Amino acid sequence: MEAKNKPSESSQAADKEKVLGLIISQLSNYGFASLASVIAKHTNTRMKAESSDLLARLVYIGEKNIDSKNTSNFQHLNQSDFNLQNEPDKAIAADNKNETTLEMNLEKESVNSIKNINNLNQSNVPPKYKFIYQTSHKGPATTAAFSKNGLFFATGSADSTLKVVSIERLNSANERSNSEEKPVIRTLYDHRDVVNEVAFHPNGLILASCSDDQSIKLFDLSLAQGKRSFRFILNNAPISSISFHPTGDFLASGTSDGKFSVYDIKTLSGFTPNCNPSDLHTARINSIRFNYTGNILATASVDGAIKLWDGVSGKIINTIPQAHGNMPINSLNFSADNKYILTSGQDYITRLWDATSGNLVSSYEFTLKSNNTANSSLRSHGNSNIYSSFTANSSFILANDPLSNSIACWNVMDSSPVVNYGGFSENINCIATSPTDLSFAV
Repeated sequence: MEAKNKPSESSQAADKEKVLGLIISQLSNYGFASLASVIAKHTNTRMKAESSDLLARLVYIGEKNIDSKNTSNFQHLNQSDFNLQNEPDKAIAADNKNETTLEMNLEKESVNSIKNINNLNQSNVPPKYKFIYQTSHKGPATTAAFSKNGLFFATGSADSTLKVVSIERLNSANERSNSEEKPVIRTLYDHRDVVNEVAFHPNGLILASCSDDQSIKLFDLSLAQGKRSFRFILNNAPISSISFHPTGDFLASGTSDGKFSVYDIKTLSGFTPNCNPSDLHTARINSIRFNYTGNILATASVDGAIKLWDGVSGKIINTIPQAHGNMPINSLNFSADNKYILTSGQDYITRLWDATSGNLVSSYEFTLKSNNTANSSLRSHGNSNIYSSFTANSSFILANDPLSNSIACWNVMDSSPVVNYGGFSENINCIATSPTDLSFAV
């Protein structure tokens, strides 16, 4: 009697390489970068550039239909359950409505943790905060950034050090006052001068920093220990700003002499665009950013100009001269849909620009309306650096007011001021917002 071949259970399952890749990406998404790296190494599995919660979503769908007798039962699933690949980095937990947020008072050499009590989906409701944590640098902190998955944030300081903080440990410490786990999981030493900017690689496993010591340092956060960089890039000028390409394959840097370069992360070979000298900035680049698709690179400078460059060829696309009058521009960020560019300058104004045409869309002003009065006060105050950023839901803009040492919040759509957060005793040197909740760091 001839037996009929029946499909084995293994033939109806995903192949090993795909499952291992999902496990590694999920572990990285949960913040277990070291464990993910070890598994990848021992299984010879290539780590993807971005962490993902795709495995958690698939498990969620599987558990939701575990009692199904046949595939027809899958018709009861919502269509949104299958939109896994479109939004790989958004968590599925429906009860995670109260996100922990961070507010870091850098000039006071401290990091303050604030509890957000708003749902991220309530786009018309500004975030509210409650203080929960503080840590410190020995010198004034100068920059801050969140990882793409929102699990970590890092700071850089004038004392040349960096600190990496675990959001999970911070939450645990807040929930359990006797928790022995310290939120600061790593203090890094490898610069010889002030750290100007920090940036996380999209996979969350590498932290990059740039400094006035004319170097870029790359730190491997997957290592159980290690306080020094594992790779570095040298320049002949102080490096003021850096930005990872969304694929993680390239890193752009801007320098104090108004030039920029793009480096291949694997080879560390640099590319400087061969353009007309008149297209370049004439002064320090304060901010350089890839947009969220990587096809556009934007730079903002002390010379007051915003420049847009082709992300592949490096050719100039557009220049917005004197974007803030003749005043320097301190910060630049793209909106999540790549349609707008947000800048803040020393004219005491934050502006929103159309990324395609370069036209001014809207302006956001602090309570003090008179720019002449503001500029006079800023000169006597000794600090006119204003930094701004979109919140994660793109409904609000946050910027520091150097006159009151507070954080102003505006509604993006109608430019109306919504609320001011606190009054810090010292200068604010940057502002960074979490990509996953309404956290912000200053």
